[in-house]
Amino acid sequence: MKNGKKKSVIIEAKNLYKTIQDVDILKNINLQVYTGEKIALVGESGAGKTTLLQILGLLDQFSSGELVLKDTSMACMRDVEKTHMRLNHIGFVYQQHHLIEELTVKENILLPLFIAKKDHEDKILSLVQTLGLCDLLHRMPHTLSGGEKQRVSILRAIANFPEIILADEPTGNLDSANATLTMDLFLKLARLYKMTLIIVTHNLDIAHRMDRIIKMKDGAFVE
Repeated sequence: MKNGKKKSVIIEAKNLYKTIQDVDILKNINLQVYTGEKIALVGESGAGKTTLLQILGLLDQFSSGELVLKDTSMACMRDVEKTHMRLNHIGFVYQQHHLIEELTVKENILLPLFIAKKDHEDKILSLVQTLGLCDLLHRMPHTLSGGEKQRVSILRAIANFPEIILADEPTGNLDSANATLTMDLFLKLARLYKMTLIIVTHNLDIAHRMDRIIKMKDGAFVE
């Protein structure tokens, strides 16, 4: 607690389980994430990190327990409301950039605004200029390096200025220099817009740049 202000919880999971064919993929997950907090999920492959991230991002369903996002229980939300929550309040970044090859960089970045029918174009393009990435705007994805593609995917993820960014191994395909540049951009944007960041990573150097590291094993949190 700083300056006497109580931290606000933006994500809360209570006794969360994900079970498939009598096998617990996630077990008794209890988690509170504060607004603006940056968290790394670490652990071996198969530990349940990506499954948890997908559930927190409303891309997968849990079997039992409770999930609350922005003071709203997901148990009370219809599918259309979850879609609205994803579109307007959550940004996703993956190991693969998933840029649309037929669109320019600018069109890729602005695509979420078109889908959400929002008018943030001037704001996001001003941000691109501030970050010194304007020279990329009119290029096609196939002309970009791996690091450039991933930085564009991050800009696309924040185009709607969501409160929550979920990233699954966003530097997994990058060399160390590009991984550092990508994380520098991530953290700069998170600080600038007070975004909450949850990142799955095997890179402990990246994990240690977060506010908190949570280790997972066999679907559960471990000390």
